[in-house]
Amino acid sequence: MLEPFDPDKDGFHGGPSELVLVGPPGTGKTRSVLTSWLEPAVSAGLRAEDVLGCSYTTAAANEMRSRLADSTGMNNRALRRACKTIHSEALRLAREAGRCIAVYGDEDGSSGRNTDKLDEKLFVQVTLSDAAMEQPSDDLGIEIMEAIEADPDIDGWERLSRPEKELDAEARRLWDIARNRHPEALDEPTSLVLRRVMHLSDTRFGLFSLTSAVERYEANKQELSQIDFTDMLLEALKIEAPRRELLVIDEAQDLSPLQIAVARHWANSAAKVVWVGDPDQGIYGFAGADGTYLTSLIRSGVPSRRLSKSWRVPAEAHRLARTLIRRNVDRVDAPYEAADTEGEVVHYDWAERAICSVIQDGCPTMVLARSGRQLGVYARVLADEGEPFINERGASPLQAPKKIRVVRSIISIRRGLRIDATMAKSLVDKLPGRPKGLWFKDTKKTARAAVKELNDDTTVSPIDLEVLGVRVQPILDAASLEHALGLLGMASDCESLLRIIERHGAAALAQDPRIRLTTIHAAKGREEEVVLVDLAAPRPTLMDVDRGREQLETERRVLYVALTRVKRKLILVHPPSPGQSLGVVLGLSA
Repeated sequence: MLEPFDPDKDGFHGGPSELVLVGPPGTGKTRSVLTSWLEPAVSAGLRAEDVLGCSYTTAAANEMRSRLADSTGMNNRALRRACKTIHSEALRLAREAGRCIAVYGDEDGSSGRNTDKLDEKLFVQVTLSDAAMEQPSDDLGIEIMEAIEADPDIDGWERLSRPEKELDAEARRLWDIARNRHPEALDEPTSLVLRRVMHLSDTRFGLFSLTSAVERYEANKQELSQIDFTDMLLEALKIEAPRRELLVIDEAQDLSPLQIAVARHWANSAAKVVWVGDPDQGIYGFAGADGTYLTSLIRSGVPSRRLSKSWRVPAEAHRLARTLIRRNVDRVDAPYEAADTEGEVVHYDWAERAICSVIQDGCPTMVLARSGRQLGVYARVLADEGEPFINERGASPLQAPKKIRVVRSIISIRRGLRIDATMAKSLVDKLPGRPKGLWFKDTKKTARAAVKELNDDTTVSPIDLEVLGVRVQPILDAASLEHALGLLGMASDCESLLRIIERHGAAALAQDPRIRLTTIHAAKGREEEVVLVDLAAPRPTLMDVDRGREQLETERRVLYVALTRVKRKLILVHPPSPGQSLGVVLGLSA
């Protein structure tokens, strides 16, 4: 059993040269890293370049840097080199060594992205489906055709180019996974490297097609003298590691073998190294992560400690989650206490009833499912009820900003209020150009040009719009907001927004909704007062579990992450068939 962490004995000033800190859900890993290592190191007079705290994402690195600046009184900019992602530090070292000109895919247009741009709709709907390719291969072509048919702006040439774009996207995805999982094999032919990860995809493309796409991609990078995100790490391994007094690697359970190699390379030149994470929350194996590395460090005898109290997970959810995760055999147990609240666990057999209870509860809520497709039923009920929400893996009424700007513009004009320039531009774009003279004093083109000249921080009144050539009288004369939207041909498209306004008022269109729908993988590292977990298991997930103990334990970790996002009330939604329930399949005990 791991010993509890002692800040005085184990921290920067008195701890061992290498240490593993296991932080179960809600136990304050980031706070412990800051107070026990980064703050003492910076306060001791070390330069920012002598210290490196690596976080898994840019947002996490920025938060760590901001909190470190607040606690030490140092300038945030001065700490840029102290808190970074592994990729950003690798890129800095590569550029200092003169090993690259630019990053392939940079937004500035210098990297070739403009000449080889992925179609965003296809990328979201097909290539990056949740946590893996959730849809079976025979559904893939249907989903592509549905995406094309749903977009009237796609011309014939784009229709013909879509399959090639999909191939390129899938080839890059697998190539990134292959390089991250098997950096030792990169001297092999491309086809053999790709073959190592083909089992991670239900792609309909053959090995030959994928290999050809990867070779085109690599040739394009070489021609442009650019590197991609995986190349950053490969370059870092070729560069002598800088000498540091402290290296902290956060979320170590999510590192790929390539990232581990880079971190190990840097660790060899650091006086003190701290590996921080939680093996029970290692859920990114599908993307190349090696969730066993942190466990192997612990078992190899590296001094290891655990944070022993969760400040988030209430007692009922804690008992349920611990019962689940302790079913995994291949793990090192890190027991921890629940928060000082009992909390509540509620069970439902119907998704509709569960989400209706969330609406009535009125509390901030996160709705989680194993795949984005499962979130559809919750999105439909919320939209029908006029409840504001965000669906991170699909559509929602509040994810149409231009449409919202038009609706808010009409409401403001009817109230005689001013609107900002962005709203005015969206309104003019949507107003019909015909019949002539109804909406514009001259032409729509003239009015649009006049409005376009407005600075973004400018506001205009209805009278100002008239001066700019936009006639607002039809909006003022309309019998209702719905009638006004009908004049623009938007009434049917805005039904969900109208229901939100009817239920919560127009102000709800400009506020962050309290309900958020996302997948379990995307929710990692987050928390909410109320968490609803849909226990239905997608078919690919059930097939994975049938493959053996390793996949079964992976899925337990995924569900464990879901159960431990909650701060007060946990809602579990069970599917009609027990055989389709993650709870039943994984041995979740109520």
